[in-house]
This record gives sequence, C-alpha cells and structure tokens, in this order.
Amino acid sequence: MRRIVLCLMLALAFTCSCASAQEEDTIATYMLPDGAEAVFFTDAFTMDVPDGLEPMYALMRTANADSDVYLVRMKHGRALASVSCTPLDEPIDAQTMLSRWPDIAQTISKTVAYINADESCAAVEQRYGHEILSITTDIAVGGDNMLLLRAEGAAFVLGGDLIELWAVRPADPVYLYDAEAAAELASDREDLQFFLDSLAFPEE
Repeated sequence: MRRIVLCLMLALAFTCSCASAQEEDTIATYMLPDGAEAVFFTDAFTMDVPDGLEPMYALMRTANADSDVYLVRMKHGRALASVSCTPLDEPIDAQTMLSRWPDIAQTISKTVAYINADESCAAVEQRYGHEILSITTDIAVGGDNMLLLRAEGAAFVLGGDLIELWAVRPADPVYLYDAEAAAELASDREDLQFFLDSLAFPEE
C-alpha cells in the first residue's frame, strides 16, 4: 500500500483558498494496480499517451499552479484518475454542493467542448465513510476530432479540506470498431475501479 499526500485543483466551483498543501500529513491511502503509475503533476507531461487520447490527457493536466498535483494512469493509458485536497475558506456539506451542480458544470464547461449538465448527473451518496457529492457525466474534448469521455467525480469535506476525486476514460462507443483498444479499455476500467475502491481517507 502506498501512502502519499495527494493534492490537486480541478474545476469545482466553490470558494476555496489556493494555498498548496505542503504538510506531510497523509491525505489518502490506496493500492496501485499492476502496471499503473502515480505521478506528480510536473511528471504527467512525460506520460505515454495512446493515439487519439491527447485531449483527455490535456484535460487531466489542467490544475491550479499553486497546488500539488498527482495523477494516476492505468496500465494501458486509457483511463486516468486524480485525487485532490483543497483547503476551504468555509465548510460545505454534500447537499450544498449538490445544489451548486449547475455552477460546477458551468465551470467545467469553460475547459471542454461539451458537458452533460443535466440534474440527474449529480447526487448525494454515502461513500468512503462520508456523505459525498457524486457526479457521473459525459464530456466532449478536442477540436475537429472530438473525443467523448465518461467522467465520474466525487467530492466531500474532510476536516477543513475539500477532497475531490475524478476518473475519466473514453466513452464505450469510441472503440466500437477497434477490438484491441476496446479490450485495453475494459482492462483499464477494471484497474480504475480497483484503485477507486482501495482509496481510504484517514480522519486524522
């Protein structure tokens, strides 16, 4: 099991401070699947990118310059995950976050070509021992060669920090006519779920 300070800033539309978390406290523990890699933000630009997934990687490499950023790449590179810890100026609960889903979607829309902002994409669930905001949506990125992604997010407050998870992968129809890529995506989806299920967040 690896223990590491995980901190990044993605596009949740809340009032947060932008201070980087430099403390040595453990934010999350996890199990890394075989062949997967967890890297610091500055090393993410050296990751091998499968053909056609450049827009997905570009999206996940978007972060606040003042934050410590780690990304997790599954073995075949067809699924990515991120975990963040952002200091909050004031506490917020999952129900309040849910009410701000339209604002969150609007913030994300500034960096993508399309996002499904339907109210059914967000809900409050119990996970990781906390009441969380859960998001499942479709995102399109890229220019002329548009890439459709499936994105799953989760956010909750731990102490005075906003914990935020994102997992992205190509939507299933992307590899409808590419059996090899579809098989790699299926493998990466299993590894991604293993990683997400292994996450734990110490209370202290």
